[in-house]
Amino acid sequence: MSGPGVTARIAAASANCASIAGSGMNCVMAPPGLDHLAAPRACRPMHRMRRHRRPMTAAMPANQDPFGLWSNPILALALVIGWFALVVAFAMLPAVDLAASALFFDETACARSAGADRCAGFPLASSPRANAVRDLLQHAPVAIGLALSVLLVLDLRDGARWRHVQLRTKAIVLATLALGPGVIVNGVLKEFWGRPRPWMTEPFGGTMPFVEAGSMAGACAGNCSFVSGEAAGGGWLICLTVLFPPELRRAAFVVLALAGVTTAIGRVAFGAHFLSDAVLGVLLPPALFCTFAAIAASMRRGRAPAV
Repeated sequence: MSGPGVTARIAAASANCASIAGSGMNCVMAPPGLDHLAAPRACRPMHRMRRHRRPMTAAMPANQDPFGLWSNPILALALVIGWFALVVAFAMLPAVDLAASALFFDETACARSAGADRCAGFPLASSPRANAVRDLLQHAPVAIGLALSVLLVLDLRDGARWRHVQLRTKAIVLATLALGPGVIVNGVLKEFWGRPRPWMTEPFGGTMPFVEAGSMAGACAGNCSFVSGEAAGGGWLICLTVLFPPELRRAAFVVLALAGVTTAIGRVAFGAHFLSDAVLGVLLPPALFCTFAAIAASMRRGRAPAV
């Protein structure tokens, strides 16, 4: 169909659509000769058009792994075995713990505090600047954990489920925080292993005998030295690497690992923990996280793509 008549009809239809669009309606112009097919649906109120909420996270194929190296089962096994091997090594070499704490101990300062409730032989423990850094690193895992919990709830509200990458990643990171620093460290090890803190022991101005790593023979009644809860929180910060875009993960790992190591060293410098407590504390969350990530990745393999 062609000719002046068709051209005139197209011009008229265009003008009609322009006037309808100005009134808040959505106009669909049918091809010439097919007006009768499109006419019933030609104009619809725009406010009645259906709007679909876009989910915060997109579904992904079941065999795709968001954790990268973290989900390697060999790495997970190596970290777990290495953690227990370090417990044995520190127990067999107790002089390492004593030597590390002695680097930060000042006998003169301890003698000046004679008669006080505790020996003040670790000067950094009373440093305002050192305590400011400690407070920041101590509270960072709790604050970040709460923020991630809120984001997880919002993801669930928006329809995200286990098959969605971001939700699954947040859930495993939070599970590591809850089970690692929360239950295993503060709920079990520190409460039942009874290892005195350095400032409690005789070599550093205290009244209790020194106890090697892993021993349950100590006289500490609660909130004891094995292992460091704050160092475990610092170790958990390293697990946050997976929440960053791939191109930023290397830099994020360096920054977060530095925060974890700083926390661990600070606990030794304050006389609050031995070196073994700090090292084992900072390594426990990554080992646990790798284990969770490996299990999650193995569960996803072989399933049909998410829809």
